[in-house]
Amino acid sequence: GLSAAQVFKEEGRALTGAIKGTGLEDEHCIPQELVVGVIGVLEQILPQYLQTGAAFSDGGEDAFQSLLLHLASKIREYDLKFAELLNPSLRDSFYSQSPLSPLSSWGFGLLIRVLLREEYFEDWVEAESKFLEGKVEGIFGSPGAWDIATPSGNATPDGDFELSSSDATDHTVPDCVEQLCGVLLEYVNFSRSFPGMAEEGGGGDGRLVEFLDRLGGSVLEALFNKLSWRVDSYDPYGDTSRHLAIGATTSCLASAAHVEGILLEPSIYDPHTSRVPAFQDSAKGFVSHIKKWSQKLVSLVTKEFEGCGVVNLAKALRSLSTGDRRAGEVETTRADFLAIFDDLVVQLREARPRVSPDVFRVVWTSVAACVNNNLLNNVALGVDHSNGTAAEFVVLVSLIVSAFEEFTRRPKTYFKLILEASDIFSMDGGECGALLREVESLSDSESVGVLRARNIHSLSLFQATQLLSARGGD
Repeated sequence: GLSAAQVFKEEGRALTGAIKGTGLEDEHCIPQELVVGVIGVLEQILPQYLQTGAAFSDGGEDAFQSLLLHLASKIREYDLKFAELLNPSLRDSFYSQSPLSPLSSWGFGLLIRVLLREEYFEDWVEAESKFLEGKVEGIFGSPGAWDIATPSGNATPDGDFELSSSDATDHTVPDCVEQLCGVLLEYVNFSRSFPGMAEEGGGGDGRLVEFLDRLGGSVLEALFNKLSWRVDSYDPYGDTSRHLAIGATTSCLASAAHVEGILLEPSIYDPHTSRVPAFQDSAKGFVSHIKKWSQKLVSLVTKEFEGCGVVNLAKALRSLSTGDRRAGEVETTRADFLAIFDDLVVQLREARPRVSPDVFRVVWTSVAACVNNNLLNNVALGVDHSNGTAAEFVVLVSLIVSAFEEFTRRPKTYFKLILEASDIFSMDGGECGALLREVESLSDSESVGVLRARNIHSLSLFQATQLLSARGGD
């Protein structure tokens, strides 16, 4: 391997010297014998390279560098020299572009045409697969792999994918996810060097799809499995583990949205990658699991509220209504309930910058629906309201709706059930009893019309009559 590499370097120097000063205007003017010579050297190097590719590394390669790209970068060193000589006016643009951008990837043509040959392609992809397997394990196993980075990504106007540090997003993504995205984008951008050989009978398009499907698919599968494990790795019992589970779930949601936004969604609209099965399947899989993990986050955020806060509040109000507890004791329970509710709001507030706006909207609206339904069913309908319990409910509803003003300008839209229950509980006993008798004397459709006239639209007829009955005894 080393001797072959030395031969290649010497050949490169010879080619550079042969072209220097000739004034050639384009690459097609390079004498045919020189092109044949380069291809011949590649054919000598490649079999040994695929077996002993590590020998080409001097230990200082970039963290994302693969076996193939090490060789490609060496070839590019000479390609840039050729490009500079052939097109002096474009020197700055050649050197300012990413080595993996479409503008410079033309220089990989000779390498790619050799690699796509039947006798080399399978060995090449197999070598890259083995490299990736170790690379992925190394990234996940490195210290601080799950520390939070702040990446952003965009597709450039010329169609190239890139990671950018200038356009900051609100997402927070673990370092290992950012690194794997870098590996994937490196392969995608390098594959732009593949010649369009379908019309030439060379099968280049099919090979491109197979190349990205096998290599990209293996990275995406490993990432997906690791994220799934992270979401399910915490036993959500106890407050500490629940908060750890919330942090892990929001991190995985941000990671999935990042991969989807930076790679999978652009790949659907890019003719270069739109036919890659691994990208298509992963796009569907990530969308599905973003929904699943969003609901997992909702259940974690509301777990304490449902299992402890609402239950204890309902018990305290029942005891107050029967005279078993005094108002002062209920105030303590109310304070405990509000502390649990405040923690729920804090968890939403902390999750907000960690996930995408679309995901956060799903999460907070689902949490609001949970609060709305639990308070209606367990407190408004679950307590025989007397001795001031209805007034207690009205105060709590006002505090809860106000707390959600930081997430939406129209919080009342998401708490219609408990707001309408609060309106009923705000009526005096006589008014409430009169409305109940009127509703009970009419048909269902007429009763609904009467309730609508009172701005009771979301509660069912049964729920409204239950609340009117409960309020009538206060």
